[in-house]
Order: sequence, then C-alpha cells, then structure tokens
Amino acid sequence: MSTLKIQALTATLQKKQARWQAMETEVSTMSKAKRQKLLGVEVPAGFAFPPDTASSRAPGEIAEFAPAVDWRNRNGNHVTPVKHQGGCGSCVSFCTVAVTESMASIEKGQLLDLSEADQHFCSSHGPNCGGWWHDAAFQQIKNRGVCDEACNPYASSFTNNDIWNGTPSCKSCADRNNRAVKITNITTLNSTTDAKNYLTNTGPLAAILEVYTDFFSYQNGVYHKVSGVLEGLHCVTVIGYNETGQYWICKNSWGAGWGDGGFFCIAYGECKIDAYPKIGVSGIVLPPARKWQGWETLG
Repeated sequence: MSTLKIQALTATLQKKQARWQAMETEVSTMSKAKRQKLLGVEVPAGFAFPPDTASSRAPGEIAEFAPAVDWRNRNGNHVTPVKHQGGCGSCVSFCTVAVTESMASIEKGQLLDLSEADQHFCSSHGPNCGGWWHDAAFQQIKNRGVCDEACNPYASSFTNNDIWNGTPSCKSCADRNNRAVKITNITTLNSTTDAKNYLTNTGPLAAILEVYTDFFSYQNGVYHKVSGVLEGLHCVTVIGYNETGQYWICKNSWGAGWGDGGFFCIAYGECKIDAYPKIGVSGIVLPPARKWQGWETLG
C-alpha cells in the first residue's frame, strides 16, 4: 500500500472516529494476489450459520464469565510466540496449533513449539497451500496428533526454505509418531456467551473472520472495518476479551511485524467473527516416551 493510501485510510479512520490506527505493514504493501495467500479458510459444503448468531446469548445460557480475560497474563503467560505462515494458506493450521500449544501450557505447564508443517502438509490436508476448516484440523490433532517443530520445521518443508514462493512437502522426522501431542476433547461454541465462559474457565479458541483490505494495515486499537473489499476468510486464535471495551483479543499468524506485535483486538460481531463457530480443545496428551521440560529443551 502506498504512503498516499495510508494517509487516505488514516483520514477515514479519523473521520469515522475509529478506535484503531493504521500503518504501512509488510502485508499491506503486497499485491492483492499475494495478500490473499495469507488467508486460508475453506467452509465445508452444507455449512449453515447457527440460528442464534445474531444474539450474544442463546436461550437458557448462563453468563459465567469474567469482566476481562487475556491468557498472556492469567496465572502466567500461556500464549506462545507469534509465527509467520508466509505466502501459504495455512492459517487454520497455525491457529489450531497455537490453541493446542496454549492448552499444553494451561493443563500441563509445558511451553511447547509444535509443528504447523506436520499439521498442514503431513495430515489428511495434504502437502499443499490450500485452505482448511478449523474443526477438520482439530480432528487431525485428536486422531494423529501434531509433532514438535524440531521434528518438522515449517521453512524446511518448502523448496529452498522459501515460505513465500517454495512448494511445500511433508518431511517429518523418523520418530514423528513418538513425538506427537494429541487432544482428547473438541468443543464447538456458537454464541458469544459460551465463548466468554470458555475463555474464562478453560482457554483460548480458534475463530474465523472475514478480512477486508483495511485489516492488512492494522497497527493497534479495536478494529472494525472502515474501507476496502472482502479479501477472504481467515482463522485466528482468540486469547481473551474485554467487556468494557467490547472486543476480542486475538493472535494472528502474519509475524510480529504486523499489528500490535502480531496481536490485534476486534470489536464484538465485527467481520462475522461471532457468526462462525469458535472451537476450543482440552485434554492434552503428551507423548510418554519423551521428557517435556519446556520450550527451551523441546526437540
């Protein structure tokens, strides 16, 4: 995005008294075709939005959530570092792996670095950069698990280690199955009340949202769409929320140079983030043959 376009977007944000700020980022300066490679959600055939998506609470639900939650500061930091998916539609794998890593920290006290390459290229998804659906991705972690990053590094899965232009393939280590972390439970949440209850009592969630052009230029604040066209669907990790500010707190997979160190806040209901189901997992199963001492010694 040119400087002139950033100036125009900034002027629009000021005119509309938006709660967020824009900046020129690595992704905002990309061509439209390259930007769209950062998105990778494929909605399954026959999917229909739940009937209660227009309301924050379904009939009979009980609100049992805290005023605010951020799993980066909830009896410690349970959110692993932001990564970069590059020019590959692997956001669903980055998101579902991030949720699994957080739950390993919450449930087991282990800070793990798990392999998005194993999840995206070696599972039923196959060795390609096509999109995926978060429930299908979690089912793979439940059934086959996901190994550690050292067993299957993301960059090395691409020709010439080029995550932007290389062709991906599956390159797992010999003892991959003995290094795989699994999940036991998958929980689908179709209302904001259920999602806040879950975030309060259990942990982070995988969520899907529509991405418009101005989102690529997000710097900080509470995002809502002010300009641009629909670019596609994206999967992100919801790590918290704030009732006073009426927003979700999310972790992205476009590197720490985008947004607020790779994180962003988005207003409730914005870009259909509350229309698509949010999904959480629990019941982390660590491989018994390995000693899991933490992030530094993993691998």
